[in-house]
Amino acid sequence: MAFKVDFNKNMIKRGMAPVHPGMILKGLYLEPMEITITQAATKLGVARKTLSQLVNGHMGLVQKWLSVCQRR
Repeated sequence: MAFKVDFNKNMIKRGMAPVHPGMILKGLYLEPMEITITQAATKLGVARKTLSQLVNGHMGLVQKWLSVCQRR
């Protein structure tokens, strides 16, 4: 977790806002692969609403998400 904090501090020093994990998920996976939030939620075994909240920036990563990512 210390890496994340240092990384975000460096971004702020350079005048850049930290990127939300949901934006990364959307930009690197969902949009290029043309996968809907519903399809991704089904594959990941999480609720559509939960994934939607993450992708749209209304929720951050929590331990549950890290466990989901490790399983896949």
